[in-house]
Amino acid sequence: MRNNECIIKFLNNDGKVLQTFQRDRKGWFQISSKGIVRRCTAEQTLSHLLPALAGVSRAIVRVERIERERTGEIPHGEDDLQSGNCPGCEPYVD
Repeated sequence: MRNNECIIKFLNNDGKVLQTFQRDRKGWFQISSKGIVRRCTAEQTLSHLLPALAGVSRAIVRVERIERERTGEIPHGEDDLQSGNCPGCEPYVD
């Protein structure tokens, strides 16, 4: 599995999604619990991921595989977020 085929979700103890990280053709991006999308580097993504994996933060990390559509495109790309075509996602906020 490649890193653009999964979504990294950070959950609290109640199972509520705090933030998600995902990779597309342009790089990594973060989606906050309020639906705000921010571009980030691989180093920034790791700086959020490593404390949770080390047990320093209370966040629970879940990695989910993205099911690709017939076109081979990732269904949750940034273009979908901006246009509002991303089912289950909040619209893109600048």
